[in-house]
Amino acid sequence: MSLNIRYLTNGERKVYAVYNKGVDPATLDLFDSRDDIDVRIRHYAPTGEPTMCGPDLARILGVLDVFYPGHPNCGIQKHSSTKCIEESCKYAPDGDWRRCEYYVQKEG
Repeated sequence: MSLNIRYLTNGERKVYAVYNKGVDPATLDLFDSRDDIDVRIRHYAPTGEPTMCGPDLARILGVLDVFYPGHPNCGIQKHSSTKCIEESCKYAPDGDWRRCEYYVQKEG
């Protein structure tokens, strides 16, 4: 069994992400509370403050749709078919991806 448990947040919602790569196919289970995790593996779950996830890290960790549903593609023409890399973007002023001139926000 190959487990990895992370405590993540986007600033609004917090989840425990339990990754199990010891099964085929690998699984990702999300829990809102540490107490919801199976008692046999709960001791592996971190305590303390969750790790902040911007959209790029959330995509890498498999929780993009949980934290940022319907997240748009990049507004730069040469990258328009790919998801915006937000917090890793070199065009974002002061590293604030919400202020990037290419960041296309969803209407409504």
